[in-house]
Amino acid sequence: MPTPDIEAFHDLVRSGLENDEFSAHYQPKFDPDSEEVVGLEALLRWDHPDEGFQEAGAFMPAVERSLELVEQVDAWVLNTTTRQGREWLDADHDFGTLYVNISAWHGGAELVDMVRSALKDTGFPAQSLALECPWRMLAADSDAIAPTMRELRALGCTIVLDGNPLDQACLDVVGQTPVQVSKTCIKSFQDFATDHGIPALASVVKAWRKRGVEIISIGVEHDDQAELSHKAGCRLSQGHRFKSPLPAKEVTFLLKLIEKTKQALSLI
Repeated sequence: MPTPDIEAFHDLVRSGLENDEFSAHYQPKFDPDSEEVVGLEALLRWDHPDEGFQEAGAFMPAVERSLELVEQVDAWVLNTTTRQGREWLDADHDFGTLYVNISAWHGGAELVDMVRSALKDTGFPAQSLALECPWRMLAADSDAIAPTMRELRALGCTIVLDGNPLDQACLDVVGQTPVQVSKTCIKSFQDFATDHGIPALASVVKAWRKRGVEIISIGVEHDDQAELSHKAGCRLSQGHRFKSPLPAKEVTFLLKLIEKTKQALSLI
């Protein structure tokens, strides 16, 4: 039974959804070779009435204590981001794949219906939508979550694992799922390279790719981290070294700027 404080907090979140206090920012994912945008990760933000602008990590753990509420938040995120993605596509802005974090993985059929409804209502193509599942959720209950992943994959969505280690035990679990992309923190790359060397790290990345899983390095903030990601064989990277999360209007400006630059250079 939720405590009164949690119930009050959940009421505040519901009120925030009704009063447009939530927004989505988008962090570009880049090809480390060309440094072109090949994806956008949607990140939830809350303009809290008392505490101001907050990132998802500050409030989502408490939201996740209620499956009903987390489904409401996920529905808002899915509808908001796929609608924005459709607008970018209609304006011929090329952004690659839209990555969306999902918390209601235990929702099963309800989650699948939620995604199907968002795609239908907004007209956003499933093939351009990647749904992210935290490793901690899959590790805790892979038997329950893997079937949901398969149903979402059947819709055409890409399935992404977020925050997983690089060890064989993790790969064995992932091998029983339709996960296609793994987001791994650059700190894990650095630790592995320090302990085992860069060639060994590149071999691990290659082993994951042979199992059908592409690894994205995240949290890349410095040139040396970007170089390590490149040497490890990662085809995609994400982090402040490339670009911080941006509001939708600023992403639109960025995409337009990239297109104009390419036109000026006669690349398109």
